[in-house]
Amino acid sequence: MDTQDEVTRGWTRLVEDIAHAKDWWVPGALSGGLSVKPSVPVLERMLPRVLFVNLVAFLDEVLEFYMKENGIPLNRNGSDLNGRLVALHDAGKLKSAPALHAIRKRRNTLAHDSEPAPATWAEVEAAMTCLHGEFQHLSLPVTAPTITLRWERRTLP
Repeated sequence: MDTQDEVTRGWTRLVEDIAHAKDWWVPGALSGGLSVKPSVPVLERMLPRVLFVNLVAFLDEVLEFYMKENGIPLNRNGSDLNGRLVALHDAGKLKSAPALHAIRKRRNTLAHDSEPAPATWAEVEAAMTCLHGEFQHLSLPVTAPTITLRWERRTLP
């Protein structure tokens, strides 16, 4: 990530991906194909987990960009997300460092444990809200995009 435009585009894409993944079944319902949300356990287990991990990867990239742009050096804690969070906290730049560390730790559990407690859509949305607030606090150009679901109805051969 090298520009503020990339931050904006990346955030918009990520928020849209989360919204579409959460409501993957809605186009079928709206087109008359479904009357209730179908139960697809693998999607309900995997989508929130993967998107939570992706959300935190985006946080890491944005903080790396922010630190380079603002000349904030890494400190003794390393060049990973934890090190960036500590350096930014020490520099007085973060609004909610404890919440960001909790999100980082949850990502670590989801990414590295073979059978973690399942991620939920509520967790994804809470993390997204926290990150959005933090990005705004850092004066990064992110907005909450308007999500429009689109679909096409075709007869299958």
